[in-house]
Amino acid sequence: MKRTLIAAFCIFVMLFNVFGCSADISEEDARLLSDTTDISGIEIPENVRVVALGESTHGTKEYHIMRKDVFSHLLDTYGCRTFLLEASFGSCLYINQYILGGSEPGTAGEAIQYLESWVYHTNEFKQLIEWMHDYNQTVEKDKQLHFYGVDMQEGAHASAYLLSYIRSVFPDKANDYEPLLSVLKDPSYPLEGQDTSPVRNALEQIQVEMEQSQDQYIENSSLSEFQIARECIQALKEFVMSLSFKYVDPEKDLEKFAEGCALRDSCMAARVETILALDQADMVFLTGHNAHVTRRSAIREGIPPVKAMGELLSDRLGDAYFSIGTAFCEGTLKAIDYNQGGFKEFYVKETHPFIKLFANLPGQNWYINFSDIKESDPAMQYLEEEHDILNVGAVYSRELDFEGNKDVMAVRFPATLKNEWDGMLIYKKTNPTIIRTRF
Repeated sequence: MKRTLIAAFCIFVMLFNVFGCSADISEEDARLLSDTTDISGIEIPENVRVVALGESTHGTKEYHIMRKDVFSHLLDTYGCRTFLLEASFGSCLYINQYILGGSEPGTAGEAIQYLESWVYHTNEFKQLIEWMHDYNQTVEKDKQLHFYGVDMQEGAHASAYLLSYIRSVFPDKANDYEPLLSVLKDPSYPLEGQDTSPVRNALEQIQVEMEQSQDQYIENSSLSEFQIARECIQALKEFVMSLSFKYVDPEKDLEKFAEGCALRDSCMAARVETILALDQADMVFLTGHNAHVTRRSAIREGIPPVKAMGELLSDRLGDAYFSIGTAFCEGTLKAIDYNQGGFKEFYVKETHPFIKLFANLPGQNWYINFSDIKESDPAMQYLEEEHDILNVGAVYSRELDFEGNKDVMAVRFPATLKNEWDGMLIYKKTNPTIIRTRF
């Protein structure tokens, strides 16, 4: 594929020379093109166990398509069958049930409704889930794809799944536990300023009793089902812990806000390792925001340092963790307006000098492995220097988005690309996601 791109570039330059035209590609850009490929050319080192794919915004249509394409490539090339998403563990268990052929939920659209975030309520994400479901119908059980969430930002679905599992083995115990967890049935679970100790004590009680009856649970279900139910308890514990940070305003208490971010990323990193063991997977595919999968978290003046999920996994797994970032030269994205609320489309241009190089190249998207760029290559200076790069989550404000802004934790953050990710998928122009309220 790389040779094809190089050949295409040579033809491109030759045609311009023949017709006496001036190609809008510098010598530096030309060298850059020789080190690019596309998704089909992504190569993963042999010892890698976690391949992480980031996204610079949650509201970019091409990124939703990209998830399926990269996972399909990893499946075909490396036998990767476990998909991990930056979404709550309990919610994603219902998607896993669907793709494994369970009767509930009955459709991909119904499965997506379990996800608490609007980010995934798109046609592209629905197509990914349908593809995984259809694939599983064609292979033996030990070759089927699995789908898990690594986050802990909701409790209703995790508690419902846990109670359903316990009821299938010990109906009487489930009846006893249900009142203890009833408060978690409300997805909004408004516990600001309230005492959460009754819920925490209930979770401890259930966990102890499940451990004591472990052999019976496994005998009447399976080891993996028991392990998943036990992880539901852990996710619920984390969810209750996170509630004390849910309503923190970063403008008023930045340190506590950073503490909440650190808790979330720490829990997600631990869950990735848990699922590696639970699924007995040689390799898993992890997808989330660029800022979560980075190998080295950005340090910003005046903002408490927070170790991202990717940095924690890189610390623990070393070279067995491989991270791919994403970026675009220019595009329109969907986000919640920071000032007025509600969804809005925003046109954004990337300011990072390395990403801007690609605006002059023929084509629409590229993958570049940073280790393929030689120290003598002019592009290397951009990988080794720190520059701000786009970092949009669910919320965006144009007023906060200007080069050199150091007063917010989002929008753009300083990044040294060579340290942050192992490679990058770059798009020339992108489009906003279309959010669906019904499927």
